[in-house]
Amino acid sequence: MYHLKNSNEDIVSELTDRYMAEVEMCRCDKCRLDVIAYALNQLPAAYVVTRKGELFASIDATFLQNRADAVSAVTKGVKLVSQSPKHD
Repeated sequence: MYHLKNSNEDIVSELTDRYMAEVEMCRCDKCRLDVIAYALNQLPAAYVVTRKGELFASIDATFLQNRADAVSAVTKGVKLVSQSPKHD
């Protein structure tokens, strides 16, 4: 069975956890997901097809630039959400 996935999700999630731990901010699920949503909306979609948990995507020369873009987007997201959390 195949599954469609935005390959940026995993890296953005990992980076969000790392950067949220480094700043003083709310770490609730809502704030975490707000940071992830902000970051993913700043990045181009990078959809790949997975099968049985394996990722089928070619790793190319743009990998490092994509990671740098993700770091930038997550950093901005953490700053925005920490300054103005959107709690109910």
